[in-house]
Amino acid sequence: MVYTDIQQWRCLVYIESLEIDDHILDKIETKHGITFEEVEEACLSDRRHIRRSREGLYKLFSQTAAGRYVLVVLVYLGSGNWKVVTAREMTDMERRLYSKATGGE
Repeated sequence: MVYTDIQQWRCLVYIESLEIDDHILDKIETKHGITFEEVEEACLSDRRHIRRSREGLYKLFSQTAAGRYVLVVLVYLGSGNWKVVTAREMTDMERRLYSKATGGE
């Protein structure tokens, strides 16, 4: 498992730490080409948008420091601790919805 300490309040969701299983990290790096650093950047972004999904999952729509549009699926573990379920680039439709939700073009 990989852990990181992130102490940021963003969009009314507190992220104290992120954790990710090794096999999930391997998948997002090889299949989706997204690094854990990009996941962290997305989770820390001032322009992140979080939506509650099904069965306790949360979808975090955001951009990396380089401007890459990513979707991170998280599960809340409690006390500000989150686990990454997956991460990938946003679809065109998700980008439009994200832009609208964050006041973009």
